[in-house]
Amino acid sequence: MGSEVDRLPEGAMSKVASIESVDEFLDEISRWRGIWGLSSGVCVPSDIRYGVFRGQADCEWSLRSKVSRIPTGSQTVYDLEWDLFSAWRRRFVGYPSDLVPNSGNGWEMLASAQHFGLPTRLLDWTTHPLHALFFACIGEPRNVAGSVFGFLPSAARIESLDRANISLNPIAPLLKNDVGRVYLYWPHWSFSKRLKNQMGVFTIQTRVTMELPEALEEASPEGVVEIREVRIASGAKPYIEGTLREHYGIGYEKMFPEPEGLAKQICREYCPGLVL
Repeated sequence: MGSEVDRLPEGAMSKVASIESVDEFLDEISRWRGIWGLSSGVCVPSDIRYGVFRGQADCEWSLRSKVSRIPTGSQTVYDLEWDLFSAWRRRFVGYPSDLVPNSGNGWEMLASAQHFGLPTRLLDWTTHPLHALFFACIGEPRNVAGSVFGFLPSAARIESLDRANISLNPIAPLLKNDVGRVYLYWPHWSFSKRLKNQMGVFTIQTRVTMELPEALEEASPEGVVEIREVRIASGAKPYIEGTLREHYGIGYEKMFPEPEGLAKQICREYCPGLVL
């Protein structure tokens, strides 16, 4: 297996495994599932009961949503969030429905906006650990160690958005209040081929500016809040990306099933040093 690197104590994590291959990564995920009390032999089920995973290109990045990282000046993050999403809803009219849902479900609209790059309070996760590994390897910067995070939603005792009776308006007053909550949003993948291919799920926080580990601690003090991490060595990223593409069929063309994804996949194959 990969080596262990020391870290300063941070919640439940004090040591993090460092891996250099897909096989080492799967061994580590199997170890996590053993710790979680799950069948370690089940490698990649598309079900939140087996954990959710997130890949980040830089191991120093915090677990925070994109909108919470934008300087707002005199504007609050909630006002910025509302302005961004309102502009999206006004202007996505005319795009093909298989790209942008027009169902009236504000959460589906927000999830689609997130996947096309709009800063939102959603934090992307996937039920497929190898998908998280792919994103940790292909993102910029590529010359630093990446990370894959994972946790078990049932252990953290966070509520499913579908069962929380929350308004279809995703910037509702409930999400602005001062009560710490973390929800898991597992959207119907039928409205977005990209979400389906990526097996995407999201965490959503009421206190949007907090990092996820602290938000989970506040929201579920009786839950077992343990976000695990594995490091991906920077020099191993191209090798791992190639293994995922050649042996598992996980590449740009699958993860981004639009012409943009196809173009990036072709560039990766013929111009491997090109920054996309």
